[in-house]
Amino acid sequence: MRPMKPRQPGSAHEALELMVAEIGEGQGSDAWGGSKLAADFLNIKPTTFNHLLDPDHLTGQLSFARVAELVAHYRVVAPIRFLAGLVGCKVAKLPRPGAATTEANALLSIAKESTEVLATGWAALADGELSPVEAREMRKQIGEAVEALLELDARLEAGGAK
Repeated sequence: MRPMKPRQPGSAHEALELMVAEIGEGQGSDAWGGSKLAADFLNIKPTTFNHLLDPDHLTGQLSFARVAELVAHYRVVAPIRFLAGLVGCKVAKLPRPGAATTEANALLSIAKESTEVLATGWAALADGELSPVEAREMRKQIGEAVEALLELDARLEAGGAK
């Protein structure tokens, strides 16, 4: 299996590549493991799956319905975030039920995630520039901080504070 060449940042193909990596990471593997898992789930050969993801092969592409099956089965958000971004929206994964055992733990999680964003931001700006790699890392951490906030919100909405 040949390695996939880097996808154009912000493209639909990059979102699919991120989806495959998410599948792999979510199952304790890597992007190549994610590719095999996705192919097996869709009941196609891994080489066929990778061919469907390759923007240079115009003879076939992964259908929206197949992407939706992968999203639902593996609970990955990269394709959803890409589509939301096309219309100026953002998507955050809702918290796992009972992820924080108490409101205090949820607040600690918010503090931790927010502090990581700030620490990374200040370290990145120490040289006066924010590189694309540093920006990607900050965006990842911002997403984790937003998810921590949503977790507390979900607990409170469910009647957590009594």
